[in-house]
Amino acid sequence: MMKILFISSHSDPFLPPSNGEAQRTRLFLEACSKVADLDVITFKAGSVSNMPNVKVVYSQEIAEDIELEGKLQKWLSLIRLWDVNSLFLRYKSREKVIDDIVSKGNYDYIVTRYISRTLQYGLWKYHDKLVIDCDDSLDSYFRNQLHSAGKWTARLRLHLMIAESAAITKKFTRGVHRVFFSNICNVNSEHAIFLPNIPYHQKLKCDDVIFAETTKRIVFIGLLNYGPNIWGVNYFLKNIYTSLKKRVQDVEFYIVGWINDNKLKECWMSYPDVHVTGFVENITDIYKNCRVVVIPIYQGGGTNIKFLEALQMNRACVSTDFVVDAFGDTFVDRQDVLVAHTDKEFVDCIYDALTDESLNRNISNNGYAKIQGYYSFKVFCDIVSEAFNQYN
Repeated sequence: MMKILFISSHSDPFLPPSNGEAQRTRLFLEACSKVADLDVITFKAGSVSNMPNVKVVYSQEIAEDIELEGKLQKWLSLIRLWDVNSLFLRYKSREKVIDDIVSKGNYDYIVTRYISRTLQYGLWKYHDKLVIDCDDSLDSYFRNQLHSAGKWTARLRLHLMIAESAAITKKFTRGVHRVFFSNICNVNSEHAIFLPNIPYHQKLKCDDVIFAETTKRIVFIGLLNYGPNIWGVNYFLKNIYTSLKKRVQDVEFYIVGWINDNKLKECWMSYPDVHVTGFVENITDIYKNCRVVVIPIYQGGGTNIKFLEALQMNRACVSTDFVVDAFGDTFVDRQDVLVAHTDKEFVDCIYDALTDESLNRNISNNGYAKIQGYYSFKVFCDIVSEAFNQYN
């Protein structure tokens, strides 16, 4: 059996996932464990494996000891296109731990998530046996920061970082053993593979919506300290919900997810019949009591697990074309999902899903069927397994 070193850099992968990032890490770990014996490195103290074929070989807190850059060095790094480490300085203590374990382990592959962590931990030296779940291209990380960049110098530097990170992503895609992307648009090399995000709670499903027993409730569920989500909700309230409210006076909007900005919460709740619940332990109740899930996302990277989760929960989903396009041609407009290309279309789609029970049920059922066929854990595991076994 193959032997793999799995480096979980940002969390304890054996704890119940608390967000989409941790969910995908856990799913990726489980999929890898089905094809190989895994040794796992975490930089969280006390990690204990609860999976067969998986052994924790290192689990300690290590400060991220990086050398501070001067202002000049920060700018000079942006023109070193030949150097894959130009944007991310090394975490030397963590790199030493990994190197020591690699030197003793005789591993077939080294597996981790994210190009940024791969660079910070000096893993490029093992590029021929690296398997990376990038999830999304590196440049999207910096694109997400543009909306909050203030000074023109900060925006200029971000644009340069976007250009350089795009070049680094391209180099990684061609230079490592395998790269997984959750956005099919990033798959542009023989080494790149489309590994879709999938709903983490595969067995959860709500019953069909019965209009006589529900209110005209729409919901958005997502992490509410994440820039693209904040921007999307702000835009939706101002440009879509306000118009929808004039057309459907008894509509109510629930915004669900972890939030730490009280001013933002107050701003959103100043709109009529808008409720900001914060984090909810039992998310099934939120889906059960709504008629429509809205995904007003216009920027960001990867694919929105919130979109897949809504379909898994058997709920009609109204989404921007930006979100749906990331899945290629899998989801069909007005068959599996309602896709909005303009603000007016967004309002029209929500209105149709709120008021036409037959349409709502058909969209919900078809979307759920697509999840079972294309975005199941079995599909996820099959893709990972094939990537490892193709050259063995």
